[in-house]
Amino acid sequence: MLRPLGFVDASQGSAVMQAQSSLNRLFRAVGLSLYSPSDWKMDEYIDKGYADNATLYSVVNRIMRSAALAPFKVYRVKDGQEAKHLKYKAFTGSGATAESLQQAARIKSLTYEEDTSHELNTLIEKPNKYQGGNEFTQLSIGYKLLTGNRLWFKNVLDAGADAGKPIAIYNLPPQCANILAGSVMYDIIAYEFQMVVNARIEPNLIIHSRYPNFTFDGSGSHLWGMAPMQSGRRTLDRSNKAERRAVTLLDKAGAAGILFNKLQGAKDMDSVKEGKLKYKLNEEILGSENAAAIAIANGDLGYINFGQTAVDMDLINQERYTDEKICNIFHAPPGLWSASANATDNNIKAWMKQLITQAVIPELSSLRDDWNEIAKLYRDKNLYVDYSLECYPELIEDQNQLAARLEKMWYYTGQEKRLMTGGDEDLNEPMLNKYFIPSSLKEINDANPDSLQNELDRIDNDVDPKL
Repeated sequence: MLRPLGFVDASQGSAVMQAQSSLNRLFRAVGLSLYSPSDWKMDEYIDKGYADNATLYSVVNRIMRSAALAPFKVYRVKDGQEAKHLKYKAFTGSGATAESLQQAARIKSLTYEEDTSHELNTLIEKPNKYQGGNEFTQLSIGYKLLTGNRLWFKNVLDAGADAGKPIAIYNLPPQCANILAGSVMYDIIAYEFQMVVNARIEPNLIIHSRYPNFTFDGSGSHLWGMAPMQSGRRTLDRSNKAERRAVTLLDKAGAAGILFNKLQGAKDMDSVKEGKLKYKLNEEILGSENAAAIAIANGDLGYINFGQTAVDMDLINQERYTDEKICNIFHAPPGLWSASANATDNNIKAWMKQLITQAVIPELSSLRDDWNEIAKLYRDKNLYVDYSLECYPELIEDQNQLAARLEKMWYYTGQEKRLMTGGDEDLNEPMLNKYFIPSSLKEINDANPDSLQNELDRIDNDVDPKL
């Protein structure tokens, strides 16, 4: 017998209650009211990673700077468009593709109307008195990329008719924070920040965005998001060591080897002969001007090589290998960071599109969710904050190809085609909202029965009509 979800048979009530009691005990066992420090050494991902590794800096910097190009705007969901609203969010979410973004462009103007007069626009443009929107966006995305966490502090009015409305939003450094865990698995009592002045902040004033974390322990580590470089610590360490070794080779390489007299019983060279041999070696054998020349040794000399070049140590390939792994961690195409022969204009264009769709848009989607948490404070269910993709030419399909494809898509109105090609909605021409089918098409029931039967016979017999 099928029962609705949550239906409990009276005969099973005792067992269900026992199971729920056990589950509650389990949840309480995980949260032990202990401090959950950021013991993953988030500061090292910043100090020894972003600030010390050129590849990590470049990848994270490009993602957050590219994301900051997309402006956030305030919209209102049009009446009766809730279903399209959900579809639009799915099309532009973390799993967005170039195709889904094009479909999203088609329905955006039909679903939303921009609200340029709402006060939230001012907060987006300047979230606090110290930062503008561009810098704020870069910090918001950069903190999460490097530490796995983003912590927004909501400075809200606490009295009057506008109580609860935000007047400023601040990015707080996750690497300086502790979480005071509650007695239940996901319960948070407070966030504590250990900076110049220690401060405890109630969780309802913090918006905590984080990457998934599957580490559960008694200290509440599961309350933190997992930093992407947590799994790439060895890769980052290898990258730093390979670069330091290459710098050492350039800076402190010293002598490449030792030249000595191999004859048994030969007298040691005095300082005069040693100086002449050294001069002859450096002036007549070494150096680019002596390349391919033939040198003559006046005696039986031996040589011990104790120097290794960057090629000998395979440092170049080591650095290229670690660079690719760092790029993969952040879903960035490695081709943008390699000086390969494959860096053609077409490949660079494809890589930039991949960077936008796979690395930038997921972060914009996450940031959009946080801004819509702020929008809820205005108690208007139709208020919606969204990012604009018009600043990314990499996502614009070749107009000739798009026009040829849209010409065959009679099941889209002219209005929808305008939106898909980047045009604005035209509210003055009603004909743009009608469907026009090609004149050469007709319904199958309207076809000549004899011609239709001949056509079906031809298909069955696979006969070319030209024969």
